[in-house]
Amino acid sequence: MFSGVSERTRTFSFRSRNQQDTKEETLNIHVFDVRDKSQARYSSYIWPSAPILALYLWEHRHELSGKHILELGAGTALPGILAAKCGAFVTLSESALLPKSVQDLERSCKLNNLNSSQVQVIGLTWGLFTYSVLQLKPVDLIISSDCFYEPITFEDIIATVAFLLEKNPRAKFLSTYQERSADWSIEHLLNKWNLRCDEISIDNLGEKSGVNIDDFFAKSLPFICYKSVVDLNMSVRAAHKVFVSNLPWTISNRELKQYFSEFGHVTLSSVIFDKNTGLSKGFGFVTFSTRGGVDAVINKTNHSLEGNYLIIQPTT
Repeated sequence: MFSGVSERTRTFSFRSRNQQDTKEETLNIHVFDVRDKSQARYSSYIWPSAPILALYLWEHRHELSGKHILELGAGTALPGILAAKCGAFVTLSESALLPKSVQDLERSCKLNNLNSSQVQVIGLTWGLFTYSVLQLKPVDLIISSDCFYEPITFEDIIATVAFLLEKNPRAKFLSTYQERSADWSIEHLLNKWNLRCDEISIDNLGEKSGVNIDDFFAKSLPFICYKSVVDLNMSVRAAHKVFVSNLPWTISNRELKQYFSEFGHVTLSSVIFDKNTGLSKGFGFVTFSTRGGVDAVINKTNHSLEGNYLIIQPTT
């Protein structure tokens, strides 16, 4: 996979032994895993929450056929590959800044005999609204496992999810995470980005398919404590918002609001700043109190600030 680090192929077996089924269903998913995790990239080994999400999807596999699913920070892509094998069209994504991780996703697809009609692989960096993000086809479900591992990236993840959900108002974001610190929270970010979070209990996970969850983990990842892993389901509340890119780096929230206020009552304007440098990333969001503000913005042919022509897209 990369120089100096050995890898192996791991196989996860999913079975349905529910007495209501006329015959047993079996699915084997193969993923690459590194032996020495101290030398590995984040994306190159199996994080504890991935099997939890995969098992949850397996128990809801009959709902996946024909759906378009996007996996963020896919890593070894265990949940996404399972969804593709269950009949969904899946887009697997890893940071565009990590080309080797993107290549690893392509290798995982080949390992599981998936073709381009079942899955596509893209570079998608949290918090960066690049062409690949803007051109994504409509999705029904967004998934991730263990993306919330570094607090500095939390808002980038939430901002990306909020944007995708507003472009796909009927979609849901389903995520599993392992609690690493009682001091970490995303509640303030959910409020900032107009998101609502519902916890899904995993107490009965495995019952629908007749799987003993202790046996499942003993055979897959015996070193983890699965009770510390929780499923989250997020849905966005309706908002009248536009995405604005190609902003001059000198534009602040106040100036962004001042410009767009001529089109309607602005309730929130947010320029996205890089947490490390403090500089603008060149894009932001503007929320209006009514749909009329969005329509007025879209109906104007050209928008510019300080000599930059703005690229504007409604999020719904």
